[in-house]
Amino acid sequence: MKRLTHLNQQLVCGVLILLTLMPASCAAQPTTTPQPTLTPTIPATPAPQMYNYAIDPAASVIDYLAIGAFNIQMPGTFKLFGNTILIVPENGKYRVKADVLIDGNSVTAINGIVRDALMNNLEVSKYPTARVILDSLELVEPDASGNLADTAVTLSGTLDLHGVTRNITIPVTLKITNGVLSAIGETKLDLLDHKVNVPTAIMNSTITFKANLKANLQ
Repeated sequence: MKRLTHLNQQLVCGVLILLTLMPASCAAQPTTTPQPTLTPTIPATPAPQMYNYAIDPAASVIDYLAIGAFNIQMPGTFKLFGNTILIVPENGKYRVKADVLIDGNSVTAINGIVRDALMNNLEVSKYPTARVILDSLELVEPDASGNLADTAVTLSGTLDLHGVTRNITIPVTLKITNGVLSAIGETKLDLLDHKVNVPTAIMNSTITFKANLKANLQ
């Protein structure tokens, strides 16, 4: 009996020694916490900048040319109150949007008689301003600095003159250099379309208008 007990003790000791000598790979491994798959952050694409140009009344003018009896030329000017020319991002390029206020009381003429007659016909005391709101039919492409070489566009929209709003289209040449926008455009208007009482025996109702605008980046 003592011999069996001694053998059992030896057997237990041998098992303990084997367990101690077993490689770590055979032992139970701890469970690792699953790690989430990281997705690289993609920077948001910055929205293209909208350029806002305020029309400079001191540097802007609208010249007109009326034709009187016997083909007499009667030039004059109108000044502006403002407003703005916007260069608005669209489809990777830019659309031009113009909002121009014209000062009827600023009109000049070949002489005082013609000026008074024109102001009377336009009823400036009742309609002191005219307003043009236009969008370019084409898109333009300023460079990274916002500059734009001489670019021909067609502006289309409405003219509110003498209380009558009519559609208008004006071909314009635009240029932007170092925050200064220049716009030159010319069109002909028939004042009768705006219900202006023009004495056609004395003056042709169709007048040529030429705008020369300067606007500064805000």
